[in-house]
Amino acid sequence: MTLLDIPFSQAFAHVTTTTSWWVCAIIGQIIAAALTYFTIKNSQDKGWKAGHSAGLFLAIAIAALSIVYRPGEISVNTSPEQAARGVFIGY
Repeated sequence: MTLLDIPFSQAFAHVTTTTSWWVCAIIGQIIAAALTYFTIKNSQDKGWKAGHSAGLFLAIAIAALSIVYRPGEISVNTSPEQAARGVFIGY
């Protein structure tokens, strides 16, 4: 057994057909954009501090995780036999 039972690309191709993944990805991107906007706006008023770097790191992490979390879950939990039958586990 490998770390990923099915390829990440196959899991990603499956989740892009689901509405719930698109909603989660769009909400994650909106939250990341808002956090980035407010972090940069705050840094213009008060100067750049370590907290601003942490805010941008958090925004990037939210943006990335909102896209790759569900395909990662599916690629780890679904066996090749299940994927061949069209059964994807990880929701």
